[in-house]
Amino acid sequence: MILKDKKALLKIIALLIVVGGVVCLTLVIYRSRTTPVNNNDQNFFNNEIKGQILFRVQVSKLGMQVNNSLIGDKQPADFVEVKLPGVLYDPPKKITAISRQAANWDTPFNADEADFSALKTDDYDWIINDFALTDQAATRLILDKNISRERQAQFYGQVNERDVIGWVEYKNYIIMLDRDLGSKNSLSLPHVYKKTDSGWKRTNDLSSDEISDVITSTMYNNGEIKMLK
Repeated sequence: MILKDKKALLKIIALLIVVGGVVCLTLVIYRSRTTPVNNNDQNFFNNEIKGQILFRVQVSKLGMQVNNSLIGDKQPADFVEVKLPGVLYDPPKKITAISRQAANWDTPFNADEADFSALKTDDYDWIINDFALTDQAATRLILDKNISRERQAQFYGQVNERDVIGWVEYKNYIIMLDRDLGSKNSLSLPHVYKKTDSGWKRTNDLSSDEISDVITSTMYNNGEIKMLK
């Protein structure tokens, strides 16, 4: 069966995210007060050239249209912008599926690789384990809906790789900017990770966040994303 309703898929996958997933404009480089920063964390944060990343999208394309303070008196054809510290890759970094035994969650990038691999292989327990403990019950409820699981498996069955175009920092989170590239359909969405005692795990903490919604809406609708000079 060929996926026909991309917007319906977005709603399903977005629930499993983000983006927060899909944020305060002053961001803090995340260092957990309860979980020590390991060497891989330090390499991830220190070996990248960071700058201010601009996300710009039309008001009419925002997912959160009601009680959104970022809209104010803007009209549907106007634009909303947010700027966050982060990194853009040129070219994007490519992720292909790995085995569960090879997966680790030492850095946001490695966690993103594990997340893609779990979705690609449709491994139920692995998908759940990629989320923070506080998100696992809600994620399990979504996956237990047969139509949600079927559409997700159908989509990732034809996806060949994940392109990581960059990442941004927001509050205590790292938001990975991902494009899942398939032979029939592709999808651009952010995935939100937070540091836990088990490493970097996906979370839906930002699912009702206005700035996170700008990131999600910008990526999904091919809005403007660029590094500011």
